[in-house]
Amino acid sequence: MKKTELSNTGLLASIVEMARGVIDADITGTLPTAGRLLKMRISPKIGKGKGTESRVIVATNLGSRWFFTFGFEKKDKGNLAPNERLILAEQAEYLLTCSDAKLTEHLEEKNLEEIPHAHN
Repeated sequence: MKKTELSNTGLLASIVEMARGVIDADITGTLPTAGRLLKMRISPKIGKGKGTESRVIVATNLGSRWFFTFGFEKKDKGNLAPNERLILAEQAEYLLTCSDAKLTEHLEEKNLEEIPHAHN
């Protein structure tokens, strides 16, 4: 999949919106996961129109853990296939139940990337 033009600022803004309850879709359904899988629309360029919107899938416990697990441009992909949703749910389960020490290890090994943000 090609790289999108999403900025860290845009991604963080989407988390703030989701934490406030502004969620485009909860795609958790009956998937086996410890938290939620949420879909959010993000426009990478102001004034470019709906054709340039991207979608991000976020695994979250609706508290302190928010992971961007998948992103795509609307023009390149429609809805997620059932097998994709299952894979994302399994990934969410792992990330949301992972110990802080294990997450730190993943960050150090560059398996995960943390978006710089102000800790509250």
